[in-house]
Amino acid sequence: MEYLALTLFLASVGAPSSEVGSQVLARLERAYGGPHLHRLARLRIESDGRLAWPGQGQSSEFVEFATDRMVKYFEFRKLRGTVERWTRQNGNVYHHRYVVDGDGAATVDYNEMTFERDPEGSFLGAFSPDYRGSDLLLARALAVEKAKFSHEGRRFYDGRTHDLLAFRVAPDTPLLTIYVGQDGLIRRLSMTRPVGRVDIVFAEHQRSKGVVFAGETRSFLDGTLVEYTSRLSTAPNPDRSEALELSDRLRPARRLVDTSSMTVDQLGAGVYLVGQEDYSLFVEHEQAYIAVNTSAGLKARFEALESHTHRAWPLAKAIATHHHRDHMDGLEEAIALGATVYLTPTARQVLSRKRAERQSSARVMELRDGQELGPLTVYVRPTSHAVENAFVYHRAERLLFQDDHYHGRFVSGPSWAQPTAVMLHQLLASLGIEVRALLSGHARKAEPRRLFDEAVQRTRPENLCPTGRSICRGPQDGSPRGRSRREPAVKR
Repeated sequence: MEYLALTLFLASVGAPSSEVGSQVLARLERAYGGPHLHRLARLRIESDGRLAWPGQGQSSEFVEFATDRMVKYFEFRKLRGTVERWTRQNGNVYHHRYVVDGDGAATVDYNEMTFERDPEGSFLGAFSPDYRGSDLLLARALAVEKAKFSHEGRRFYDGRTHDLLAFRVAPDTPLLTIYVGQDGLIRRLSMTRPVGRVDIVFAEHQRSKGVVFAGETRSFLDGTLVEYTSRLSTAPNPDRSEALELSDRLRPARRLVDTSSMTVDQLGAGVYLVGQEDYSLFVEHEQAYIAVNTSAGLKARFEALESHTHRAWPLAKAIATHHHRDHMDGLEEAIALGATVYLTPTARQVLSRKRAERQSSARVMELRDGQELGPLTVYVRPTSHAVENAFVYHRAERLLFQDDHYHGRFVSGPSWAQPTAVMLHQLLASLGIEVRALLSGHARKAEPRRLFDEAVQRTRPENLCPTGRSICRGPQDGSPRGRSRREPAVKR
């Protein structure tokens, strides 16, 4: 059905009408292998990239590029495929795979060794981002499928004239501006995303079994390098159908705590956890509230609290746990509500660059280790996640609020404990405080301390590849395993 839908979509748009565009397409088709490109029925791509999430570094002074490995396999005629990804960033390790097969789709979490079926999953819906990151996949979509595009003129780029093609991988995906050189090779694409302007540069073109692909890619967000892949290998037409199979070691995913709607959960006298997917802790103190976690949507969470308690008390104080962007985006909302904001030194540096502080008389206070704010005690400590993290302890209720070190996600049983959770466990032991439950800005569940202890006991912090799969046990230099032998580089 998905193949039929794709065929109907491509047939409905027809061939390009521009004569110049047709000439560019013919040039592109020859450059990427001509008949070899048309015979490309299956493709395996292996890459070892480095990724920097904007505003998510260890400190705000510079950005570290995290290890980001991927193994992809596509069967174009059957519209089946899989993408496996292993990445290590800020003390945490993520290992997932997405599969689209004849039964829909499935998401695999290798940390938990679970899978979850999605009967509505589709090939293009899942893998359109992978097309944007591969010049070979784009070339195949343009030339083999005769996909719709328009010629948008020419532009001088990188010392040469390039033809510009406007193209969408599929309906409801971003409009791409593709730069095609006079040699027919794709050198760059640009698109507008909610986060800003994205440019992807393709370089170091190689040849493998007759087809051509870029051996290096670099991605820029508003002109800043945020991702690059310097070791990329491609294997045309391999028979790797077994890659689509799910291991019998996997078990069905456990039931997650429902986070689909705004909720107000009372955890004790005058203590509330409020949110929808992202959460803030609100604590009553002197007929006002203190908020912990200033992620985006703080105003909506505060209004939900007011509606629940029927108290029009002000928001007096707001605490940001650390400087990462996703926990700072609600600061302007806190300031607009009249709160005094409490920040770690690094988070304060980030705020000083924002317009809100320059254009308002907001009070900004620096958090100190051991500081008491009403019923709360704040501990500011470094971890592998950020150079400064605020851990907020409610003394009477014995609750610890933390961000990005551990998330209670499941209705029953503990979650996977990342290496940062092991660090948090060691921190609690050194503080000597009694903790009844752990709270997180990314989870609704108040995780009982016994489940947190159980999760950490299951984890070997030095083991970053618990499955032993090849994607995460590559050589120390980070190069992909199983690289196919390639022919010499393509000359420009």
